[in-house]
Amino acid sequence: MPGNARRLAFAVSVGWVLATVVMLRPAQAQLDPVVRDRVVAAAVAVALIIDVTDETGTASNYLSVGSGTVVSANGLILTNRHVVDMGANRAQLVRWEAQARAEGNRLSVDLDEDHVLILGSDGGSPPEPTYTATIAAEDNDLDLTVLRVIADQAGRPVDADRLALPALPLGDSDAVQLGDPIDVFGYPANGGDSLTYTAGVVSGFNFTDGIAGRAWITTDATLSGGSSGGTAVDRQGRLIGVPTQGAALDCRPGDTNGDGEVNADDVGCVPVGGSIGQIRPINLAKSLLRQVHATLADDIATRPAPTNPAARPATRAAPQETVASGEATTGQQTPLADLLPTLDEVPQGLAITEDATRTEVEVAQGLSAVPEEVMPLLNTWGWQENAYRRFSGPGMPAGSTTFLDASIHRCASAAGAADALTYFSDQVISAQGLEEVAVDPVGDAVRAVIGASDDGTTNVVVYVQQGADLIRVGGSSADGAPMDDVLTVAKTVVAKEEG
Repeated sequence: MPGNARRLAFAVSVGWVLATVVMLRPAQAQLDPVVRDRVVAAAVAVALIIDVTDETGTASNYLSVGSGTVVSANGLILTNRHVVDMGANRAQLVRWEAQARAEGNRLSVDLDEDHVLILGSDGGSPPEPTYTATIAAEDNDLDLTVLRVIADQAGRPVDADRLALPALPLGDSDAVQLGDPIDVFGYPANGGDSLTYTAGVVSGFNFTDGIAGRAWITTDATLSGGSSGGTAVDRQGRLIGVPTQGAALDCRPGDTNGDGEVNADDVGCVPVGGSIGQIRPINLAKSLLRQVHATLADDIATRPAPTNPAARPATRAAPQETVASGEATTGQQTPLADLLPTLDEVPQGLAITEDATRTEVEVAQGLSAVPEEVMPLLNTWGWQENAYRRFSGPGMPAGSTTFLDASIHRCASAAGAADALTYFSDQVISAQGLEEVAVDPVGDAVRAVIGASDDGTTNVVVYVQQGADLIRVGGSSADGAPMDDVLTVAKTVVAKEEG
């Protein structure tokens, strides 16, 4: 597609699944700005690539038909099947051609049925073409499709391993309950030229023969034409569903501009009663995502490459049969505090000096002087929570470990925890001048670093990935070798995870 492609604006309304309506809504609680910015980066518009011929000649254009969500840093996008149903899209274009002829105008539209255009924005600007994608997998019954980015907006091939797109972690739609907040992002026809955000709650669930469990999440959040295939998240920014259908709304003429009169100056209508939209639960999409998992270099919801790609890979244990990486971990529910070492599990004589948790912002601040640069990484790892416990013993015998710090970060997937391991350890090597040393395998992956401070104290840090958790254990000794104690504590935490 030519790089100077223009957006084609038709005066004819788009007649796909979600009906367009201008409506007034009561104020909703604001979404956390940090979470909002992450979701905005992953919410995209999906457009048809077309060549339009009229009296003035032929021009390459695009026509937005729906929305999508980036779920993989290497270019997987989840949307609705009907958004990219080329048969239905072709039929709509034919109707427009016929309408133009009936009005005495020349109009011919050639549709690229093998590719779609992906557009993105910062939430405050019109979406701009960014990539070209093709269909990777689809499920007609669930009305879901997975797109794969294969080229830039001009059709030049891209290396998927180098894309590092901002991707949303997958949530657990089975854990969603009545009344839970739900936030919807998309590019509806009545939202103007920008990404549109609406908020609501989980209103209920619908069930369908042939689909195990919840077939739909229903919500009072506004869904309208163009929202199809978009992004429905929980308050942590995890993708919990795909907005798919909007119910008909009783919307009547009214005083929409607030001037006390109902006349031609009033635009839109006033809804009478409520409107319930339907969102396809994300858990139903996970099997479809697995279909393309094996064909990609990275896992589903994979993370950006570490900041030091040349760093030696972490020592990894033998492969084990696991759930596809990138899928939210739902079976692992042990509270992090219960996994941290107790006094009985650290060297005798140490005492607990701090037992607390860190917020996402606090974690980012601890990793970088510019935490805003780290927040997108935490997002792509699906970072969820952290707990830590510190021990010290200033009166310990010579050669003893006098300080020990155990911390656990929980991510949305094993892939996220693995990439977090590399990034965290790279950061401590760079900031503290520590050196990596080889150790025996611990957990799914392990990386150990060691060094000395200016006063001669030996400092050791061991990072272990176990499933979707990143375990960090650090220790210090003024005149000893704390590595054995640190590894023993790390193995104790892993044993708790496995147990």
